[in-house]
Amino acid sequence: MATKLYLQAINEGNLRLGILIFGLMQLSSCSAKPENSPSGACTLSCGNARVAAAEFTVKRMNTSPIAIKCTVGQPLSAPLTIRYRVSQTTGDNFKGTVANANANAGAAGGQAVPTPVGGDVSDIPVASVGFDPVVYGDMAFSKTAGEFKNSNNEVNPVRYAGVVTPPGEWCSDSCGVMTFEVWPNCLESAEVKAAVQVGGVTLDNKEWTTITLKE
Repeated sequence: MATKLYLQAINEGNLRLGILIFGLMQLSSCSAKPENSPSGACTLSCGNARVAAAEFTVKRMNTSPIAIKCTVGQPLSAPLTIRYRVSQTTGDNFKGTVANANANAGAAGGQAVPTPVGGDVSDIPVASVGFDPVVYGDMAFSKTAGEFKNSNNEVNPVRYAGVVTPPGEWCSDSCGVMTFEVWPNCLESAEVKAAVQVGGVTLDNKEWTTITLKE
């Protein structure tokens, strides 16, 4: 009987030791494994990108014009990032729902629905809306995303020349932001214009991004 209890104690001790070692291995692997993607509040998923409705609004986020000093006859030393935001205007039903919720909460002695900073919400961002980069100007063909290059290193279709961002990322993120990079060539007193084509949305001329290149 004593021998049996002794063996049982050994087995239980081995089990606890094995669990402890496994736990330490897990902690070690987690601490050594780097994070695959950068942290952030907005996520990008273009697998099921949607076509924007005509009533959506698209606004430029970066300043315009962008003045860049460069060496004439060479591509820029780095690409330029262009950002737009797509949103949907909220209707009276949305605003009325917030007002009614506040009234009902007050009558019941509860807390009111918090009002966003800056007053009423007039529009909300739309995620996973597909877009097409639109660029006019002298672009660095060699810097174009690989998806648009053939075996002879020619760009097809040529309208995407100088667009660095791959087409798999041509959609708005969860914050409604559409981002792409372009790589112009530097010419004396050159100018590049960039924008986005988003479904049936009509982009106002003042929302185009102008890039001025000077030596």
